[in-house]
Amino acid sequence: LKAIQQLEYESEQAVFNSILARAAGTLGLSFDEDKTMSRAIARLACICNVAGDPEQGKAIVFAFKSLEEDQRMTLAKYLAADGLEQKPAFALHDARNFLQQSIANSEVGPLAAVLILLKVCEEVERKFRGKQLSVITVRLTRLVAFAEQFTGSVTFQDMPFELGTDEATALVIPKVWIPVRNEAVLNSLTVQCRKLASGMLQGSIGEKRFKTNLSRAFPELGYFGALHERQREQTYGALLSVYWLINDQHDAFTREQDESARN
Repeated sequence: LKAIQQLEYESEQAVFNSILARAAGTLGLSFDEDKTMSRAIARLACICNVAGDPEQGKAIVFAFKSLEEDQRMTLAKYLAADGLEQKPAFALHDARNFLQQSIANSEVGPLAAVLILLKVCEEVERKFRGKQLSVITVRLTRLVAFAEQFTGSVTFQDMPFELGTDEATALVIPKVWIPVRNEAVLNSLTVQCRKLASGMLQGSIGEKRFKTNLSRAFPELGYFGALHERQREQTYGALLSVYWLINDQHDAFTREQDESARN
């Protein structure tokens, strides 16, 4: 409301700069409107709603500063663009929710979230290259749910995605399968799978622990979202059936049935 009132006697650029300055000040940072890096950090602070949650803002800013120099400079260019003097600007729709869910999920974290933002911005720039646009709306809504539910042994920032686009809007669509090419990760998964199978064959691992370790040994189980809960439970049921057979646990197959139907 204050920003809207300011527009009555100040330019859009001045109002935008004042918003950035307040966000930077909340984190105890100075703001220089002429410096790209300062503007980028302030923009991140705005996205994170530092007035409501300063610690979250600090985590994201720290992640941004932890990027490689070329990555940091590139992302800063995208974040600092205002659509007035630097074009195009990226209006990151649902970015706050995306960052919140990424921080809340220990399997993702702020650094991976910032790296995904960089990849998204680079792809949006490539898609819209040559078009004379002041602002491009980038919708991150589908990333929010993906960040919330993500789990597995692969890294979140390796997630492939595609863009659905129209004249001035890009929708980020995460792809379910994340290719794993890192030999260390593949070897780790192999070890975990063999350890899980060995424990099952030797009878040294209980059912609860077996089920818990399944998602670590088979990260693809983490790709079942809320809309595919039935398929997820069916998959777990199939894997548990193997466990019950190996361990001769006939009762486990019928324990959820009415007693009259067990015979």
